[in-house]
Amino acid sequence: MLIEQPQDGSGAMPPRISSDMGPAIGPDQVAFLNTLLQYSSDGIIVLDLDGKVRSWNGAAAGIYGWQLEEILEQPLDDLFGPKLAIWWQAVREGDRLQHRPVRQTQQHRHKNGEPVHVNITLALLRDRHNRPVGYLLMVQDVTLQTLAEEQATQVKKETTELNEANARLRQQVRTDRLQLTQISQLNRQLRQISDTARQLNGLLDIDELLHTAIDRIQHHFNFYQVLIYLADPLTDQLILRQGSGEIGRLLIQRGHAIAQDATPSLVARAARNMQVIGANDVRLSQHFLPNSALRNTRSELAIPLVAGSTLIGVLDLQDTVPHRFNESDTNLLTMLAGHLSVTLIKAQLFAEHAMLLTELQEQTRALSQSNDELEQFAYVASHDLQEPLRAVSNYLQMVQRRHAQSLNSEGNEFVSYALQGTERMQQLIADLLHFSRIGRQAVQRQVVASHDLLQEAVARLEAQMEASSASIQVGYMPTIKGDPVKLVSLFQNLLSNALKYRSEHRPVITINAERQGNYWLFSVKDNGIGFANEYRDRIFLIFQRLHTQEEYPGTGMGLALCKKIVEQHQGHIYAQSDPGRGATFYFTLPAG
Repeated sequence: MLIEQPQDGSGAMPPRISSDMGPAIGPDQVAFLNTLLQYSSDGIIVLDLDGKVRSWNGAAAGIYGWQLEEILEQPLDDLFGPKLAIWWQAVREGDRLQHRPVRQTQQHRHKNGEPVHVNITLALLRDRHNRPVGYLLMVQDVTLQTLAEEQATQVKKETTELNEANARLRQQVRTDRLQLTQISQLNRQLRQISDTARQLNGLLDIDELLHTAIDRIQHHFNFYQVLIYLADPLTDQLILRQGSGEIGRLLIQRGHAIAQDATPSLVARAARNMQVIGANDVRLSQHFLPNSALRNTRSELAIPLVAGSTLIGVLDLQDTVPHRFNESDTNLLTMLAGHLSVTLIKAQLFAEHAMLLTELQEQTRALSQSNDELEQFAYVASHDLQEPLRAVSNYLQMVQRRHAQSLNSEGNEFVSYALQGTERMQQLIADLLHFSRIGRQAVQRQVVASHDLLQEAVARLEAQMEASSASIQVGYMPTIKGDPVKLVSLFQNLLSNALKYRSEHRPVITINAERQGNYWLFSVKDNGIGFANEYRDRIFLIFQRLHTQEEYPGTGMGLALCKKIVEQHQGHIYAQSDPGRGATFYFTLPAG
């Protein structure tokens, strides 16, 4: 069959079947076939051997939007895009068309750029001598069908995905319900554990603490047996301190204990490794230590009680069914064991503190009694010594007056030394009596102005200050609470000390105070000779002196008296100094 391409003045005509078809086809049939091609619903395109459009029918124009005059003599690959061009070139260069037409579904491009889905049939056109003269391209528009199929596929895909999503959602709902149930149960257990922790937190008696812990654990979990061992660092044993029920009491009566190096023993292993050790079925565990009192045990969980790196003991839980201890219960019990460890440490510290406090109170009572007796002795001894010492002094003075002429110079010197000794002894006795009297007298506390106390002390030392040309620089002086008489003595002794141990420079004394909580910290600073810091404690002891009597006369009672007065006011006193750089005395007194 040969399709001709007749021309007229306006351009190309639609493809037509030649009438030179042989005797088999008459003119009427030729006209019929040309009419069929012209009005076919399938697009029919005629191409030359170079792939240029020679003609196409109205259906092709409807499919692609191009009129014949717009695409005539145009290469097919320019019209339908690069993908079709590659395919078109491969088909022409191959030999497939030599044997049969090529059929394929493709996506072409409409004139407006929209995609067009088509089924194509490409056949080789030959002349009457069977020589190739061109190509016949028949195109069937399946865009709507393709889109419908794609939509159906998409709907099917989305339906499948929706069904899968629904299935996942249903599974998730079931999982969430299960998790919510588990979470609700866990929250309930956490609240119970928290309540137990709060109950334990207020207990400081160890036996009551352990009894309460076991009672609460049994209330929440109802185990076969709950045992608490405490570590004994002296014997390296785990001693059973508390147990549940009659079995627990029986084991405690027997003095049940487990060596920390014992094997087999889950309790000892948990203590050694400081890790939670469990046996889902003790009959299958090589670490289980049987006990004749616990014949029904089938599962066991041992949780170490640890504070920092210190082993306190082991919480041992046993039950009559295998696999009793699930992960959730284990985590909760481990949390409770951690809190129990901290509470046990507090209880142990409290017990140790109570014992130390009792010992301290006993020592304080003994010391107080000893001090009272010592002060009483000092008072009595000092008082009783005064009279004979006064008699000795009087007789020595009489010897000096009446017999000075009969004594040689050495004898008079000896009498003078003896008188000086008695005078010093009298001063020592007087200071000792004053020190004892200060300790025996009750503190008459009242709110006083420290500035007034200082003024009184300065007035008593007026002569010494004028003699040494001393000056006092006073900062803020607060209101305090204390015994005015004793506090005046405190300031007087500190000022006197600064005047006595002055350097070659004019004495300058600086007094300040600063608030420290419920107390005032006073400082009395001088520019005197100072002292080595190693003597900062010794100087406050009674009769302790750093200098000879010839260098600086005195009895060594002044600073001891200051310490006594400050301590009677629940304060403390200390000093800082360097030789040649003066000294600073600090002391605290209650705020007024």
